[in-house]
Amino acid sequence: MEIKNILPIGTVVKLKESGISAMICGYCPTGNDREGYTSDYSGFFYPAGYSAEEEILQFDEDMIDEILNMGLQDDAQLEFTVKLRDAIKDIPKQI
Repeated sequence: MEIKNILPIGTVVKLKESGISAMICGYCPTGNDREGYTSDYSGFFYPAGYSAEEEILQFDEDMIDEILNMGLQDDAQLEFTVKLRDAIKDIPKQI
C-alpha cells in the first residue's frame, strides 16, 4: 500500500463525485465500507465532526478533489509521516 502525498490529521478535503467535505482523522482504516479493504484515510463530515461511529468516512487519495484547508505540519507530523510511509508499505490494499 502507498499513499503518495500523506496529508496531515485535520486537513479538510472535498471528495470527488459526492462533493462531501471531510476532515482527515486517521490513516489506513479497514472494514467499514468494504470488508477486507484498507482505505488511505478515515475522516469526519466537515463541519459537523464526529457524531456516531457509523458516520466515520473511509476514502482513498484518488477520491480527493480538492484540499480546502491543510492540517498542522510541524516536526512531529513530518517525523510521523516518515514512520507511517515505512509502516504501510507492506499492508495490502485488499485481502
